[in-house]
Amino acid sequence: MPRPGRKTVGTIVVAVLVLTVTGTLPRILGAAYELVRTQWQGVRLEAPEWVLLGAVLVAISVVSLLILAGFVRLLTSIGVVGPRIANGIDRLRPDSPATSALVFMVAFVVVLFVGLAVALPWFGAALTENTGMDDIVEDIRQGDVAIAIEDHFADDAVRRGNGTDIPRGRFYTDGDADGLADEWERTGRTPGGAPLPDADPGRLDLYVQIDYGDSVSRLSDAERAQLGDVWASMPVENPDGTSGISLHLVDSGDSGGTLDRPVSITDDTGADQFYTRQRLGDRFCTYNQVTLASARETAPVGYAETPGYASVVDGTEFTDYEGNVSIRVATITHALLHNVVGEIDGRTHSDGGWLDYPAPENERLSDPVAARLETDGFVTSSDHLQRCTK
Repeated sequence: MPRPGRKTVGTIVVAVLVLTVTGTLPRILGAAYELVRTQWQGVRLEAPEWVLLGAVLVAISVVSLLILAGFVRLLTSIGVVGPRIANGIDRLRPDSPATSALVFMVAFVVVLFVGLAVALPWFGAALTENTGMDDIVEDIRQGDVAIAIEDHFADDAVRRGNGTDIPRGRFYTDGDADGLADEWERTGRTPGGAPLPDADPGRLDLYVQIDYGDSVSRLSDAERAQLGDVWASMPVENPDGTSGISLHLVDSGDSGGTLDRPVSITDDTGADQFYTRQRLGDRFCTYNQVTLASARETAPVGYAETPGYASVVDGTEFTDYEGNVSIRVATITHALLHNVVGEIDGRTHSDGGWLDYPAPENERLSDPVAARLETDGFVTSSDHLQRCTK
């Protein structure tokens, strides 16, 4: 095959330089990529990952070989310099065919690795950008976060009583089964003096006192609104024909609020260590309590009586959580469901839903948990009943 003439080589070099400097060449390659991507959009390759990776490496190897051969050919074709370069290559080329092959292989490997260093980052970006692969990468990243969160929630349920969940309102007339006598809800106060603002005897009401350890920020207005919306939207039918649960939060005043001491979650943290008459006053044995504390990276997210009235959970604002509510809202909802639902089919966690580990796809009330709430209302344990009658 005759070598290209001087004018041809010069024209090619100038054209490539002009296209590269002006950005035309990258745009042409980008347009070609978009054309190929459009043609293959929606087509799923069922080949194993190692086959796809092998095909990419083979393609890069072939391109690297062509670049190496073309670069040598180009250098030996430029005017009076070309013959001198060719003569130098001839002098450097070993006489032995085996040695020549070895030298060529070394040069090829060098060019190949340079090509990989340049091409693989571009290939990875092109593969993930605007394709289904970006979703896979995001799923992997979120999966790592989800696994970490799931591990922290694995042992957060603290079983109370003799293993039998007892409906809270079984000892008095309680039409909505929320553990508050109908008479109390009509008057807006318990016989012991605990206020029940906005109580409704025809709808499930859950009263919760929030306490904070030192260095834990209070719930924001947005988080309080999220908690109210989460419970109000739960698909639980009420005697008055409505659905949902009315959540009433108290985190200030004489009883609720800052504990004025640091609270760190460890393996021996008690879920009910702050659930005392001294701390809750008239609300004791009527309100649930959630204490927001600090947890180490390797520590559990906290502990919740299952069933019962108390929980101590991590109050850290975890920014990597990408749900519709904050991680603290998801954690508090999870803990309160432990309190009021107890076990579901002999298990402390559900498959999916709020009573599973917090994740965007779990921001819902699972059917078994909803059915349990509609059938039994809020439940408690024999341990709690004994404590409240002392």
